[in-house]
This record gives sequence, structure tokens and C-alpha cells, in this order.
Amino acid sequence: MKDSIDLSVVIACYNEAEHLRQSLPELEHVLRAFGMRYELIVIDDASSDGTPEILHELLDGRQDVQLRFHETNRGRGATVQEGIKLARGDMVGFLDIDLEISAWYIPAALDLLRREQADMVIAHRVYKLRPHPVVLLRHLLSIGYRMLARWMIDAPVQDSEAGFKFFRRQAVLPVLDRCQDTGWFWDTEITYLSH
Repeated sequence: MKDSIDLSVVIACYNEAEHLRQSLPELEHVLRAFGMRYELIVIDDASSDGTPEILHELLDGRQDVQLRFHETNRGRGATVQEGIKLARGDMVGFLDIDLEISAWYIPAALDLLRREQADMVIAHRVYKLRPHPVVLLRHLLSIGYRMLARWMIDAPVQDSEAGFKFFRRQAVLPVLDRCQDTGWFWDTEITYLSH
């Protein structure tokens, strides 16, 4: 691995086979385009769709990659938290590998962390709605949850559930030991505890 790492990027995978071949190269293109010294920490959480095989194919033998595989599913929160604890970079973050939030936002997030304006940066998702009842219902439920989370957290955060969070590593490590949820609520919990 490289002697000095600026950024550790955690990728928690669960049945992500359809995204990996396009999204991993796109992510690395962004990181290289901005001259970042980085490592990838990729953890498969007991996928059943061929994700482990694709990860081996794409990443085996790379010195800048920590590749881990769970035999049983531990949950999104536990998987991301494990990756953050393995990180060696001064800054660490994770994003969903479907790149729902583009990797091109990483440099702006890191700029805020570097200037010590924040210990944590979270993206805010904005969607174009399709006029379909299920889509509209999901959107309304999402808005309701975000409003409830903002009220509970009492922090200037628009979207605690966004799969794009970056931290100053030394600031987030003490917070991880206080997290209890291992599933989807982990995102809200880490946001609350970090505030």
C-alpha cells in the first residue's frame, strides 16, 4: 500500500453485481483525476448475486485495496463501521456503489473537511419525481422520515440517510464505539452521535 493515504473510501456491498463493473472504475477515475492518494476498503456483506466473484475479478492483488468478505450478513451499519475502523487515511468516507450520489462530489466534501469547517459531510439527495403512485408514496415517506430525523437530531442535516458521508477519521473513530444499530438506522445514529 502507499506510504501516505489522504482518503479511505469504504464500499459496503450487498448484492451489487449489477453496479460494480461500471461504478468502481468511475469512482477510481474521480479519485485519480483529483490526484488523491487513496485506498479502497471493499466489504461484501454475504451477497448471493455474484458480487464476491466480481470483486475478486476486479480487485484481487491490488495493494491499494482492502477486500473483505462476510460469511453471514451483518447489516449495512456494521459493514460500513468495520470499513471505517480499518481506514488508514486522514479522511474516510463511504458512498453507495450504485453511485446514486455521484463520486464527483467527493472533492467538494473533502475540501470542507480539509479546511476544518466540518468533521462530517453528508450529501443531500434531490430527485426528479415520476408520476407513479409507488414512487410518490416512497418520496412522501422519505420526506417524512427526513423531517422526523432532522427534528430528533436537531442538526443542520437535510438527509441523514444519504449513502454518501465523509469524515475526518480522528473525529469519527470515538463516535463509532457509541453506535449500536447495525442496519439501516446506523446512518441516522452516526449523524446524531456526530452532532
